[in-house]
Amino acid sequence: MSSPLDGRIRAIAREEAGALLGVGSPDAAADGDGTDRTAELEREVAALRATLEEFGARLDAVEKTGQEERTPTRRTRKPSGE
Repeated sequence: MSSPLDGRIRAIAREEAGALLGVGSPDAAADGDGTDRTAELEREVAALRATLEEFGARLDAVEKTGQEERTPTRRTRKPSGE
């Protein structure tokens, strides 16, 4: 659980990051229309969710087989000692 101080620190950090990156503050975005940003964020969330589900499926497969998929490597012999 975060304290009010943590929340304020995060808000200030977001404001500073926005200023450094040249992006408006979240409060300024709330004053505008924001529908384009909302749609963009929804697409991002959908893409991240799909990626997460793909990784979850891979993890399940790895746990079932007990091995990760590995690319075959070529092994060489060490030269015999003299």
